[in-house]
Amino acid sequence: MKPIHLLSLVFLSLAAQCSTDDDSNNGNDGGYESYRYPLWTGLIDLGYSINFVGDQVDEGSYADYNGQPFDPDHAGIEGIETSGVLERLDEIVAASATPDIILLGIGGNDLTDGQQPVSTVIDNIELIIMELRASYPDVEFLVERIAPASESFMTPELNDTLQSFYQELESLVTNLSTPQSGAVLVDMSTDFIEEYFADATHYNLEGATFVANQYKDAIVQLIPIPQSITLLPIGDSRVEGARY
Repeated sequence: MKPIHLLSLVFLSLAAQCSTDDDSNNGNDGGYESYRYPLWTGLIDLGYSINFVGDQVDEGSYADYNGQPFDPDHAGIEGIETSGVLERLDEIVAASATPDIILLGIGGNDLTDGQQPVSTVIDNIELIIMELRASYPDVEFLVERIAPASESFMTPELNDTLQSFYQELESLVTNLSTPQSGAVLVDMSTDFIEEYFADATHYNLEGATFVANQYKDAIVQLIPIPQSITLLPIGDSRVEGARY
């Protein structure tokens, strides 16, 4: 185990803009959840001290927990694709303390909105990891096997593409893991159910809590309790959230 300084969570995940019809059909008035709040409360319950950082501020309303106000800082950008993350890496690094762990979950917008080939998405993720390692040589990566979209959104063609993405991502993560900078795949897809959606692509609170718990369990394997942890969540609208 390396000495623990700061934990930075870089979480880049699947999300596409949902339509008004999607919100209406799911009993949602337009809002959807980020995993950040349930991750924060879950880690506090375990005895961690949490500080979120980033260049964005969540303006939603969140309840205090254990006498602490929720830290709304993050680096989620709605609709961002892997190429956009690559373009923002200098900004991300400039806004971040040295991380112990990067949570990386991206690719959904490329495969849906951008319709990028799986090979291009995988190549971009490899570049993201390698460029982050250039700044943080000892960082550990928890790479998300992203949750799918709602059944109403997942065409057979998109499902086949996503399965191919999963397979290539697993191979990439395995090959990129080193003794100095490990990489571990965290599965968000296998047990993610239809009831976890706020609309066609975004999490409701149950879905956000499921994702948070997957990461929480992985973090416990890397960071002993108790520790002060600095978290940098980076990604798209699933990171950003939209509480109204």
